[in-house]
Amino acid sequence: MLGQLVSPNRWYWAVITAFVVFISTNSRGELLVRAWQRTAGTVLGVVAGILVAAQITGNTLAEIAMILVCVFLGFYFAGYSYAVMTFFITTLLGALYGMLGTFNVAVLEARLWETAVGAAAGALAAVFVLPTRTRSLVRDNIQDFLLSLRDFLRGTGTEISELGTANGLQESMRELDDGLQRVINSAKPLTSYRLRSLRSQVHRSVAMLSGCAYYVRNLAVALSATADMVDDDTRNRLSELLWALADAVESMTDEAQVSFEAAMTSAHRTADALHDIAESLTDGPTSLHRSIRWLDRTAQVVEDLARELGAATPEKQPIG
Repeated sequence: MLGQLVSPNRWYWAVITAFVVFISTNSRGELLVRAWQRTAGTVLGVVAGILVAAQITGNTLAEIAMILVCVFLGFYFAGYSYAVMTFFITTLLGALYGMLGTFNVAVLEARLWETAVGAAAGALAAVFVLPTRTRSLVRDNIQDFLLSLRDFLRGTGTEISELGTANGLQESMRELDDGLQRVINSAKPLTSYRLRSLRSQVHRSVAMLSGCAYYVRNLAVALSATADMVDDDTRNRLSELLWALADAVESMTDEAQVSFEAAMTSAHRTADALHDIAESLTDGPTSLHRSIRWLDRTAQVVEDLARELGAATPEKQPIG
């Protein structure tokens, strides 16, 4: 209705904007960011479209070249910045209308106002209709990531204990990486478009999760070689440490079975035994040493993350 009031012939631009800002958005923050980006891209695109049309109208080759360049750049930047994509699509309209001989500044002005109307409708829907708050979505995705990390650690410990190998970790790592990407995407409205003082906590949590995924990824590589070279007693201790870390990660979720402090106490005790075994080896650095190093770093970032999320309060204790 508002689009019809602005321009009876171009009302669909407002409808398209209101629809597009909802596509692939899972929270209020994502929707508001997309509405803002489309409006900003349209404002700059209207200015560029007017300037482009004034310079190349009547030059068919230049108009065709500009249209092709705008199409290419619009789709090229679609995955990087929605605002930049909107800018090039709006600029393209100026060149296209000039080529068709129907260019009119009022047309681009109507697009600007229709876009603003559609973006405003999307923003109102985000505030009053869309029920998912950005922070709630981030918390849910963080919990899903932690549960995937728990399953990876627990499953790896079980495989080493029962089979003596650690080779079937690829699928679990893919799930972990997918979970991390969901956290990063859902946190963008809080980490990229807010003042530094307001985004610091979420930014720290995302950084810790990214570090955790990095350490676990390297741990998976080291463990595949370690499981084959060590004896049964060492394999059992590796499994116990992985299970303890899994319990510590689980304690940060709604499925907690043991306290974080109890789980980390068990992890420290088992890690000390593994360090003693590694120090008794006469050879140089082996895959066991590499595995212990990545286990230490994983445990450290788990402790840091627990304090960041409020699951643990005591002072940090170095493992090893």
